[in-house]
Amino acid sequence: MSSYKLRLLFTVLSVASSIAFAQQFIPFDVPEAGTGFTQGTLPRSLNDSGQVAGSYKDNSDVSHGFLRQSDGTIVTFDAPGAGSAANQGTFPLAINRQGQIAGTALSSSGSLLSFLRKASGKFIVIEVPASMATSVSAIDPMGDVVGTYFDSNRAAHGFERFKDGSFLLFDVPSSAGTFPTAINGKSQITGSYKSNAQFHGFLRNPDGLFLLFDPPGSTLTSPRAINSKGEIVGSFSDVNGNHAFIRSVDGSISSFDIPASTGTFVGSVNVAGQITGTYNPAAQSPNAADQGICFTFQPVSAFLRQKNGSLLTFKAPDSAVTGAESINRIGVIAGEYLDGNCVSHGFVRIP
Repeated sequence: MSSYKLRLLFTVLSVASSIAFAQQFIPFDVPEAGTGFTQGTLPRSLNDSGQVAGSYKDNSDVSHGFLRQSDGTIVTFDAPGAGSAANQGTFPLAINRQGQIAGTALSSSGSLLSFLRKASGKFIVIEVPASMATSVSAIDPMGDVVGTYFDSNRAAHGFERFKDGSFLLFDVPSSAGTFPTAINGKSQITGSYKSNAQFHGFLRNPDGLFLLFDPPGSTLTSPRAINSKGEIVGSFSDVNGNHAFIRSVDGSISSFDIPASTGTFVGSVNVAGQITGTYNPAAQSPNAADQGICFTFQPVSAFLRQKNGSLLTFKAPDSAVTGAESINRIGVIAGEYLDGNCVSHGFVRIP
């Protein structure tokens, strides 16, 4: 065979291999997960090592935590104090590059608890002193955790728990409630605050300075994630529906919608500015009722938005709902999908 033909064959095989790799979609289930209506596996966060953290609901509707390693092995766990009755249990929410997991739990009495699970498997209970309840939402690369705590009057305030166990408590000035949702490696914190019965966005810098923001026309602003550059992404509502937004480092805000959708909801952003999330397609699946009860509900699919604004939509094969929750620095996405019987399954999507 000539060298030209060999080069051509190599090129064709390389392109075919790239296409196959680009379409790699890995479903997974926690072995102990239930198989009934709304039971199953629910990934919530993914780190740069490919570890996935989330919860699964068993056949008794009790939730437990799981950690899926990049090789596919799965470890399950329960947080201290987590209840063991239906709709109680453990709910991991975030994992950092060290494999530390932050999350919440519902006790047998129905009280809300928060925890940090070390990479070694050791648990630390997180409780803001003198609070009625503490709810973590995110963890940074070094192990600092942020979230919301509620005082004796049930007012909501923000907190940051440092890895040495000390707490920083804060409120957006003149707000009626502060709800942190994300933190980056520079200790920049974003979230929402309530003022005049409306939710707005905030960025808290390490020096304590607050920057407040809303996309134009927003009636409800919900920041979801912040990357290491300080870019903030989230969703907002206006008179026309639900949309996604990006707040750049310079403070400028742009918005986007998935074409032919009735709502766009952001899940995560990485350092490259890639954004993933979910959207509601305007059209329902044909013959929906014949495919299972979950196909008769509002359809949900996933998207990936590149830094240049190009959009890719995707869904798990034969799924009624596909939700993208988290994206790491190389573009791997983790999320969940529901089959026609509304059983949840996890997935990892390789770029």
